[in-house]
Amino acid sequence: MLALSCENKTITNQFFINGKYKGNDDTKLRLVYTDIDQNLVIDTIPLVNGGFTAKGFIQDITFAKILTLEDIPNRHSRISFFIEPGETQIELESGAFENANVSSGNTQIEYEILNKLERPIYNRIDGLILYRDSILNKQYDDKNSKVLLKRKKEISHEVQNKLDSIKSIRLNFSTENPNSLLSGFYVGLMYLRKLPIDSLMYYNKRFGENVKKSLFGKMLEQGLLEKSITSKIGDKAPSFSLKNVHNETVKLEDFKGKYILIDFWASSCVPCRKASPKLNNLYKKFHPKGVEFVGITSDSQISTWKKAIAKDKTTLWHHLRLGKESTSIGMKYNVQIIPTYILIDTNGVIIGRFNSSSDNNLNLISLEAKLESLFVDI
Repeated sequence: MLALSCENKTITNQFFINGKYKGNDDTKLRLVYTDIDQNLVIDTIPLVNGGFTAKGFIQDITFAKILTLEDIPNRHSRISFFIEPGETQIELESGAFENANVSSGNTQIEYEILNKLERPIYNRIDGLILYRDSILNKQYDDKNSKVLLKRKKEISHEVQNKLDSIKSIRLNFSTENPNSLLSGFYVGLMYLRKLPIDSLMYYNKRFGENVKKSLFGKMLEQGLLEKSITSKIGDKAPSFSLKNVHNETVKLEDFKGKYILIDFWASSCVPCRKASPKLNNLYKKFHPKGVEFVGITSDSQISTWKKAIAKDKTTLWHHLRLGKESTSIGMKYNVQIIPTYILIDTNGVIIGRFNSSSDNNLNLISLEAKLESLFVDI
């Protein structure tokens, strides 16, 4: 268990925030953080004569946010920072939260240093998003629609590249500063689900004892445990029992002795839907050779799920839905992102994992190559 019990709420776990606010006292502020019991807390903070206070109990150094309720949250009306047991001083100015002064601890100082490196990149991202939105709002005819849509796609790629640059800054910091709690935050929380297990193991081995004993270090340890025990290549595929489009129960054991390709997807997932034509081709090519295709969706609305199947023309293969009682199946298969394709052999052993689907379909190409290798002598 990562959380401490309520009985451990002592002065050593209590934080106090004393803040000054330059702006209208009618402004409503909201504080968001995770408390000592690992519950998400959302508190409204009243402003009194240009000042505000807040207090609570936390297990360890904790990531928090303050934002205004009046505006759509952005960098000018929202601030992220670290609070530690003890006192934190904050100075905010209306419309300029990104220039806030926060006096907390060493982790906050390190965080602000990295923020200065990241700020030019975020400024560029803001400009790109504004430009992309202006394209989306334009009224254009068929003649130039393809050009504009192509540019929108290019902008989206550039935004992602900028975000990847920020990720690199943070992970480079984590590599170079193994004793920093900020490193633990980036690896153990922010990028825990996005990093492969070998990278997580690398950081966990390098981190100092202070990081390993922190909340972020414990989250990293828990994440490693989950990733190491579930559905690696060579593991036995976890069993499942789900309802299909006809409300009939389908089990993994129903496909005993056959190759199975499981596609974890959702109707709202754009990359999933874009991959449907390629999956259709793979089905026509490999189903006659003995490969069963099984789509497993996280859709909550049955009608939306069925419409997507019909629209994508994927009715030829099995389609199952994760009910409320079956949400653990995605965890058992260690599905971190969709689409995820999992290939199982005739003995029920996982022999391939192919995560997500990029515009160049590299993962689907790798999947096809793997399928080809199974039937090289046929």
